[in-house]
Amino acid sequence: MTGQTLATAGSGTPVALDYAAVDKAPWPPRWMRICCTIAACVAGASAFLPFTWNVSPWDVIWAAVQEGGRHGINVQWALLLLAMPFLLGGLLVAWQARLAISSPATAVERGALRLAAYAVFGMLAWFVLLVIGDTGGDPELSAILLGPLAAMTGICATLILWWRTRDRDLTTTALVEAAYLGNAVLCLVAFSDRPDGGWWCTLVAGVLMVFELCVYGGRAIFVLKVPRRR
Repeated sequence: MTGQTLATAGSGTPVALDYAAVDKAPWPPRWMRICCTIAACVAGASAFLPFTWNVSPWDVIWAAVQEGGRHGINVQWALLLLAMPFLLGGLLVAWQARLAISSPATAVERGALRLAAYAVFGMLAWFVLLVIGDTGGDPELSAILLGPLAAMTGICATLILWWRTRDRDLTTTALVEAAYLGNAVLCLVAFSDRPDGGWWCTLVAGVLMVFELCVYGGRAIFVLKVPRRR
């Protein structure tokens, strides 16, 4: 009998003692949850801090809302497409808080978060298409393509995690972080000549997210044996 031992109670009735629950340490460990929470909070703050030229992503979004209410959206679409994905940071904060309260999350919650990630992937692709249409063979295009490359790498990591773990909450987190990273890398490269506080926050959040994905991916590939947990 795997993970169980038969013991005899005072009445002589056999009792099965299950030790399987203590054989495996909880995952992710506390330090990893702390890392995820810090990354989410820093990413959430980056949306409201000046990113470059004393302008924050929220400034761009709010200007678009104001202009849209009066004369239609006059803010450049390219800037708006770069600013909107920063709101994923706030969703990541709410998501980590939700998982801290109770896990696993519901299918509706996971679905809503995945839709937000898919929307950001769409914005990223739209932005790249706008740049290609405006610049043609501009030399800076190769640097801008680092954003989609980072997003695709994150998607591959998410697929590996799903294949190896079948953990829906974990893969949802990885998918949203992949979307955030794709836009973050693009913005970090595009505005590296004039970084403000939000730029540095985005850099810190991005490094922490890459670290998370590497740890999760490494464990999934080299430690796990394709379990079917959920």
